[in-house]
Amino acid sequence: MTITITSISHQSGAIFTAQFTVTGGSLTHSELAVEFQSDASKSFADVQADALSAATKALQS
Repeated sequence: MTITITSISHQSGAIFTAQFTVTGGSLTHSELAVEFQSDASKSFADVQADALSAATKALQS
């Protein structure tokens, strides 16, 4: 399974929304979204890592 973050938007305060796609085997899901918390003062790479973590957790629940 591969998760690709396609966009990240800052909502307010520590709240962000990430849009992502999931591919793997015969599955492809696009236009999925997850809300997550991060710190706006972090580097983009760190926010992206938080987005990936949130997307992974969302798929496992």
